[in-house]
Amino acid sequence: MDITGIIIRKLTPENKMKAIVSITFDDAFVVHDVKVIDGANGLFIAMPSRRIQDGEFKDIVHPIHSGFREELSRAVLLKYHEALERYQQASPEQDGHERFASRAESNPAIRSEPASSYHGDESIREDAQRTYTPSFSERTVAESNV
Repeated sequence: MDITGIIIRKLTPENKMKAIVSITFDDAFVVHDVKVIDGANGLFIAMPSRRIQDGEFKDIVHPIHSGFREELSRAVLLKYHEALERYQQASPEQDGHERFASRAESNPAIRSEPASSYHGDESIREDAQRTYTPSFSERTVAESNV
């Protein structure tokens, strides 16, 4: 399975949840709401999840093999760092969303590397799930870039 597109949908470098990402596989399947989180051991990706009855979170989708998890993590973190660099170079008079959107590029296919599964602070996941809902225009732009 190849990673054929990575789109940074929301970039919030000042928060513990640094970004929300959509990943396309084989130009045929997309996973939304992958999060880049700054944890105790550095940046990692957290797969989309939902709260189960006992209050814990369970991943909705996830890699089965550690090798693919590492490849996926490397690819997402590479795109995150590229987006962060563009964000930091953008003009200071615009707000963060406009800065990032004005520098948006299509996302070429990537082969890459690692992250561990999410076992951290559930409040980060709750905040991440509450704060992001892609707008119609974001979905349209994202689909045209993949």
